[in-house]
Amino acid sequence: MWAWVWPWCWACVTCSGAPEWPAQGQVHEAWVREAIAWRMQVGLEACPDVVPALDAWTLEWLSQSGEVHVDVNTADWPFLSYAPELQTVLVQRLALVELANAPSRQVDV
Repeated sequence: MWAWVWPWCWACVTCSGAPEWPAQGQVHEAWVREAIAWRMQVGLEACPDVVPALDAWTLEWLSQSGEVHVDVNTADWPFLSYAPELQTVLVQRLALVELANAPSRQVDV
């Protein structure tokens, strides 16, 4: 019994606080802000049932947004050469700062 309950409970604890999926799949700025803020709290490998969809929706909204522009020059972020999987998180983090109207270079990444 415990062998089944433990992994299930662990997933509940690590994925708690994930934003509700947007109604009818209509992503909007407030949801993107909430989703990225939550995403910054979970690890790269956490919540495999939630994170890929959340990443896809936030990145799609950001790519279509006329108000949010994130420019990632790999020369400015040399760690991307060694860990390209961090590019999604970097884009989301910079976008979150821009959504909060803060200077994008004064962010802890």
